[in-house]
Amino acid sequence: MTLQKVAPTNLGIPLRTRRAISIIFGSLADPHRKNPEWLDRRFESLLEYVEVPAEQRDVLRLIARQTPDPLRVEVPDPKVGALILSILMGHALSEGLYDPRERTALRYIGNRLGVDWKQVICMEGRLAGDLRKFPMSQKSAVNKNDPSRNLKIVLVALAVGAATLATSGVAAPAIGGAIGTYFMGLSGAAATNAGLALLGGGALAEGGFGMAGGTYLIMAVSGAGGVGVGGRKMARRTDSLKEFAFERLGGTGIPAFIGVSGFLSQRTELVRDWSAMLGANPHADHFALRWESEHLMRLSSALASLTGHAAWRTAVKAFAKRATRAGAALLEWPHIILQLASLIDNPWHVARNRAEDAGALLGKLLADRVQGRRPVTLVGFSLGARVIVHALEELADRGDAGVVENVLLLGGAVSIDHERAGKLATVVSGRMINGFGTADYVLRFLYRATELLERPVGLGPVEGFENVDLTDLVNGHLSYRSALREIFEHIGLAGI
Repeated sequence: MTLQKVAPTNLGIPLRTRRAISIIFGSLADPHRKNPEWLDRRFESLLEYVEVPAEQRDVLRLIARQTPDPLRVEVPDPKVGALILSILMGHALSEGLYDPRERTALRYIGNRLGVDWKQVICMEGRLAGDLRKFPMSQKSAVNKNDPSRNLKIVLVALAVGAATLATSGVAAPAIGGAIGTYFMGLSGAAATNAGLALLGGGALAEGGFGMAGGTYLIMAVSGAGGVGVGGRKMARRTDSLKEFAFERLGGTGIPAFIGVSGFLSQRTELVRDWSAMLGANPHADHFALRWESEHLMRLSSALASLTGHAAWRTAVKAFAKRATRAGAALLEWPHIILQLASLIDNPWHVARNRAEDAGALLGKLLADRVQGRRPVTLVGFSLGARVIVHALEELADRGDAGVVENVLLLGGAVSIDHERAGKLATVVSGRMINGFGTADYVLRFLYRATELLERPVGLGPVEGFENVDLTDLVNGHLSYRSALREIFEHIGLAGI
């Protein structure tokens, strides 16, 4: 689906306010200058979007590059901070996509303006909810040739959501007055009337202002209406993969979460494994990646046989008594444990190789925007982390930094050095988190033959990542999935 670029608009906002919003975005959207080319491009787009006169833009470019304190920008009412974000979100969606770098920028800016991130989540949820209100017959009748009308609907919907949230249910006239005063330079009854006119006064629910046009933009972002996989399975085959499908778990909102398992005890376990992720972030669209279930179940069965053996339990108890929290020393595995290697080595190596193929395919599909043109958070445990790393490498090889917002690796069965981490970071706009456990003896055993050459990220910190020791939350390699909700809360990935 190809979208026309939405025509710029100022929505009646005074020029001084539009200049201030432009400076806020230009100075705070990428404070670490991680994506300078992207920032320059989006800043120029914003100047066009809010119709800043060409002769004034050079001055704004210079000011924005000095990173001024946003508190110097006059924001006379707490409601206005949320409304500024609503304008910036409208810009983010104006070309029919929601780039993860843009969402990360909204997080930075909202934090500096004192806006609760939950308000942004609710803006997104409102937009996603607007989409679901319309039957497919209306969606198919969208006017695709009137982008300026589409844009007005997106911005009006965002303004309504922001104002409602910021005031916690204050009466509509008060909301209209705030908007009319601070965004139109009016006062008294004129401000109230103008603000209410901008908000639409209930016209959204009735389809006023051509709501279907705004819905079209959100359809493109969220992958609905044929753009993405939606709730259907999307089985794909390659030369080596027999199974690859997205299973929708539920949730509401624009951002997408994809959970990638590293082993399965049974096919029905997939949904149960990732229900905690949905519970931690209900205002997002959640999927579980089903890949090579047969091999993952074989691996799970082998792991259960290994860890259930009396010799294994005895060895682990002995290791636990003398091991340090750092866990730096190589373990000397008893001979009887090494004899059990035949139980696991073959299913482990087969599943590990398939994980790399699955990751490459996942990266290609994300690049093709099968999940829509929106921010995606990837979460994987064990070999699922390996899938994610290879997906990120595929995106990096393509130079596609506009897909992934956050990454969480748990008990990762993959090795990452400094150079590799740097490559992955080029395509992740938000957080790259490595959750590890120092008492993960299963992972140590799986890597026993190569530990001198490589160490899996699931055993300790990795340079270039945000590292979180989860030893106190998980009691081994097989327990990450049962502790997902606690892990999300612990590392601050709940409610994002």
